[in-house]
Amino acid sequence: VAYMGVMHKAAPFLISCVRARKMTDAEVFSFTSHVIRTVLFFLFIAYPSLSATMLRVFNCIEIHGEHYIKFDVSIPCYDSTHSAYQTMAAVGILLYPIGIPVLFYGLLIR
Repeated sequence: VAYMGVMHKAAPFLISCVRARKMTDAEVFSFTSHVIRTVLFFLFIAYPSLSATMLRVFNCIEIHGEHYIKFDVSIPCYDSTHSAYQTMAAVGILLYPIGIPVLFYGLLIR
């Protein structure tokens, strides 16, 4: 997630550099291509850890008759807080663990 914040802050700077330099169309295309490849690379690198983190919310264990999230036993399962976490994780799973492979597939067949 940290690299996405860096990319978000670096993008306006890079755009201003491109505009100030008065690049040719070929140079802009090449630069854009490199930026897209870099972003896709970071999405690919972050994919396993971010996907696993989102799925952890659904992994509950029973301790003395109560259910808790396995990675943080201070958070009980099946209450309103856990339901909110599950909703956020479900949206994240649709966007990232499912959306990234669909995006990569779309780029490959294009």
